[in-house]
Amino acid sequence: MALIAIIDDDPDILDASTLILGSKGFKTITASNPEDGYKIVKTNKPDVIILDVMMNDQDDGFSWHKD
Repeated sequence: MALIAIIDDDPDILDASTLILGSKGFKTITASNPEDGYKIVKTNKPDVIILDVMMNDQDDGFSWHKD
C-alpha cells in the first residue's frame, strides 16, 4: 500500500488523518513543521504528500528547499 506523508502543524489533523488512513491500510509518516516535513519526505520518499500550506508563515507550504 502507498506511503503517505502528512505535514501539518495541527496535531488533531495529524491524529485524525493517521487514524483514518491507517484504518484503510495506508502507512503514514507525519511531521508538524516544514523543516521536519522536508526531512521525512527526503528520507522516506512517500507516494503521496498531504501538506498544510499555511503553517508558521503564510507561505510555508509553498517554499522550496534547495540541497
